[in-house]
Amino acid sequence: MPCTRGGGTCGGPGLIEVFAGPDPPHAAQLPAGWSIFTAAPCAQDSAARMFTDTLIAGPELAATDTPAACVAFCIANEFTKAGVEGGDECYCGTEFRATPEALDPSECDLPCQGAPGTLCGGNFAIQLYTSST
Repeated sequence: MPCTRGGGTCGGPGLIEVFAGPDPPHAAQLPAGWSIFTAAPCAQDSAARMFTDTLIAGPELAATDTPAACVAFCIANEFTKAGVEGGDECYCGTEFRATPEALDPSECDLPCQGAPGTLCGGNFAIQLYTSST
């Protein structure tokens, strides 16, 4: 059966998927048509935020934040770009405020609240994802 959030499959009638470890594989799987922003997969953010039209997921997603959950939230709100930051933050937008400045990937080192084995950015270091459509 399809998962209600984040895409993929989540068991079936009378069936359950079982995963070992703290990071279910669906936590890092992005919906079809989405990928990491390869020019700056870990980018410098600021108080002005990365996008010109930023939507912040806020508490609605903080405890379950993962890249896949953030992208699903942004898709549901009709945005074409997404970013995770700080371990529990999700941002959506359609246009970058400026060309993202790439950081060393080690700056995006905080575990996601929704899947501690998956990384969700850092302190003003945002992992960016974009839609190809």
